[in-house]
Amino acid sequence: MNDNFQLNTVKQAEEVLKVEEILKTSPPLLYYFICFTPRSGSSWLTEMLIKTDIAGLPEEWFNPDFIDENLKRFSCKNMNEYIQSIIRFASSKPDNSPSVFGAEMSFFQFQLVEKFLQEENLLFSQNINYIYLYRLNLVSQAMSLYKAVETQVYHSTDQNFQDKYDLDFIYNEEGVWEWLLHILEQEFGWKQFFKKHKIEPLIITYEEIWSETALQVTRILQYLNLSENISFDFESQHRKISSKKDLDFAIKFTKENFNKIQICYKYRGEKNNEEIRKLIF
Repeated sequence: MNDNFQLNTVKQAEEVLKVEEILKTSPPLLYYFICFTPRSGSSWLTEMLIKTDIAGLPEEWFNPDFIDENLKRFSCKNMNEYIQSIIRFASSKPDNSPSVFGAEMSFFQFQLVEKFLQEENLLFSQNINYIYLYRLNLVSQAMSLYKAVETQVYHSTDQNFQDKYDLDFIYNEEGVWEWLLHILEQEFGWKQFFKKHKIEPLIITYEEIWSETALQVTRILQYLNLSENISFDFESQHRKISSKKDLDFAIKFTKENFNKIQICYKYRGEKNNEEIRKLIF
């Protein structure tokens, strides 16, 4: 996620509004959640949606790394007050358009706030929409997450990312498996949540948003019944930061674990981590 953008926008809110003033404003008319798994292009997608000027500010508002600081900046006493404040602050209100609140969440982030969102009637109302963002290529996703954690470089927008990303990282099969199973656990969580509550989200993949940028953003706007007549004359600050070494490692991992990986593909979203571990190890 673009942490600098979020913290800057909240800092601006601190300078202008306090919670008492924010809560006097009307809540948004439309809500949507981008339910993502790590390294699936969520930061890039958020940036493009923000640049449409009609889709709100779908940042990681419920990321625990940011919540404590945001609670203080908005002078909120508890999570319920924070939720009501942030949905008002982060809503866009263009001329002749409904106010829109968007947020993106990993499944583990969602678990931390699910109770509070339900208390605020922000999970199953008719004006709540869900977008499921995941990545088709599990191995590339796991390799990307493993490398990001090892190098602490997550985006091409990170400061001095090129210098940091050029640092060598060592191939570690166990480490890649750890993050691959981490991803599968989040996929399982989202899939079971959708199934339990009979939710049919708009499904978008990492591969689609990188190959068909404008089309996928337009799909989202249409899904939300927002104007799709957007001129895509803006560019993303995000770039792919994978290297040849990433590809070589992914090929090596696939060759050495081909049958196990096929089991993961077969049961992704259907079996939890413990069940998959029993099948492959």
